[in-house]
Amino acid sequence: MKQKGSAAERELVAMFWGTGNWSSLRIAGSGRMNFPSPDVLAGNGSQIFAIEVKSTKHKSQYIDADQIQQLRDFAEKFGATPLVAVKFSTKWHFCSPDDMKKTTSGKHVLHKEKHKDIVKQFEEVISRRPDQIAEE
Repeated sequence: MKQKGSAAERELVAMFWGTGNWSSLRIAGSGRMNFPSPDVLAGNGSQIFAIEVKSTKHKSQYIDADQIQQLRDFAEKFGATPLVAVKFSTKWHFCSPDDMKKTTSGKHVLHKEKHKDIVKQFEEVISRRPDQIAEE
């Protein structure tokens, strides 16, 4: 499972670099540090994204509330826009953590079919201003 997550992070880094306008890097061990850190940082000189990356074969991806809060905390201090990127099998979905639905247990969830209204595709993410990520 750890390898799948690392592979998805590396793939996302390559996607940003592949645009020719964005730089990105993977933060190895981000989930095991004693302080908040995203999985991937990406920027283009005017925008910076702090990204929590997940990969799943299931229809839903659940993320602990604490992990989302750490992403928000890091992004605020770093001057970045927090973003969640989930690779459902072969297709990427991006959203603001503020737009994610919450379960009764407090986890954040992104469902690949039910939450299409909050999901952005990669091309939309890299072409929007940070304040437009949560907008439709």
